[in-house]
Amino acid sequence: AEVILGIPPLLVTNRVNTTKHLLKLISQQPQEYDDPYIQFVTDELKDNQNHVLKNQLKEVFRFLEWKLSQSPDIMTPTDVLIIKTGQIEKFFKLSRKSCHYSQSMMKRYTEKVWQESITNQLNNDGWATIPRVSTETLKFPKGTSREEEVKVMSLFYKNNLLNAFLFTTQKKQCESPLCACGVEEQTAFHILTNCQLVENDVRQN
Repeated sequence: AEVILGIPPLLVTNRVNTTKHLLKLISQQPQEYDDPYIQFVTDELKDNQNHVLKNQLKEVFRFLEWKLSQSPDIMTPTDVLIIKTGQIEKFFKLSRKSCHYSQSMMKRYTEKVWQESITNQLNNDGWATIPRVSTETLKFPKGTSREEEVKVMSLFYKNNLLNAFLFTTQKKQCESPLCACGVEEQTAFHILTNCQLVENDVRQN
């Protein structure tokens, strides 16, 4: 569903947002680092016990390695050395330019992280063909109402507004999981492929 709708999974979004937050500690700060949070991060790295923070910074360095491959000219020799050798303890020695990012850059990096994640997942599930992800959201024709958009998007999720799901959660309001055609449970798959109440030309279009 996320691939069709162009919405990255929450896990991917959280990884990227954490990376952006840590990059801002450098890209939006003056050269003299007197921010209390920066001092906290520095102390935690010296302590070498904060494994969560270290993992988050490793994620930042994955982004920086990717950025280095995309835009090597903006990195200083010191930046390149720190990034290539993975010296996370020298994070605050990086230049502001090395940690700067644009919206379009993060969009491409999000797609990269998402593609790697879904490729690993589907390979483990035995898929022969892996879909290509994109953060371009599903576009609806002009004039489509918000209600119609919600109904279409709900077809991609199990917890939708169809009888098969509502019957499991709201039995007082939904007396049967069956479709109005009476043949099968009212699921998205049934409506899109088998329901006799949906005209073939509508289904094909």
